[in-house]
Amino acid sequence: FDWVLTFPNSQADEDLRQRIDVVRALKAAGLVLLACMSSDHQEIHVYVRAPLERLEQEAEVSQMRKSLLDDGGLAPFSVAKRHHFAGVLGHNTLFTASERQRLIHRIVTSSHRANGAWLKPDELVASGQLLSLRPLHDKAALPPLLGRAQRLALTSLAAMPFGELRDYFGEGVGFYAVWLSNLVEML
Repeated sequence: FDWVLTFPNSQADEDLRQRIDVVRALKAAGLVLLACMSSDHQEIHVYVRAPLERLEQEAEVSQMRKSLLDDGGLAPFSVAKRHHFAGVLGHNTLFTASERQRLIHRIVTSSHRANGAWLKPDELVASGQLLSLRPLHDKAALPPLLGRAQRLALTSLAAMPFGELRDYFGEGVGFYAVWLSNLVEML
């Protein structure tokens, strides 16, 4: 799962109706959900992910720029040309964690006409109907990546897995890691 919505566990009729409306909107937008109660029974967590077909559809509609195979630069994603785009090495997926999170957030906030859930998380949080909407870490990918980065930070900054850091955390963090590496080497 890539995102989690956290609701207060209120049994008031209006709160239940609003929670059901949010869940229906997310399902209607093609998202897959899993709901769990917190251990203290104070919150309800709704975990969200999207099937590959839905991610591809949203990437194409949004003209998301994606890396081409063989260092061919970037191009707007197209389902018909998916075989030309780079996936995540060793993970058998077309989209990185940060790309999936961006696409799902776009689905959650897009209008119904754009096949989205048409939710406004900031308004839901401000009204108290929603406690938070947060992206999740990939628990299988993160520890090996960080372990490799920590080992290489002690030996050779030039050998850091900058591409993998960028794929996992996004372009901003990847760029910062490269910049910081260059700064440390210059010092």
